[in-house]
Amino acid sequence: MKSSYAKWGMKDDDEALFYFSKAFRLNPTLIGRNTCLFFIHQDKPADAMEYIDYAIANAPAQLNLAPVKTYTSEVIRLQKALASHRLICHFIHDRQAYTE
Repeated sequence: MKSSYAKWGMKDDDEALFYFSKAFRLNPTLIGRNTCLFFIHQDKPADAMEYIDYAIANAPAQLNLAPVKTYTSEVIRLQKALASHRLICHFIHDRQAYTE
């Protein structure tokens, strides 16, 4: 777990993601909430969902993480819509360039 925090502090994000995921598999109670937050921070909401579910299931009663899941799901939906929109825009642009 120390490796994951060290890599995050050194801005080695890909390696930090690897170590956070590995630490979660070894000891989920210790690292679950931090792992989902790290994936969200790295703009990887789809990867965060597995850890969000764990964090919700194991959070203290006074900590309501349901909105985190709701907003993360919305971000995923918007990312997919944006990717689709970009694909359509590229198609239109390519078609216009071809007809000119």
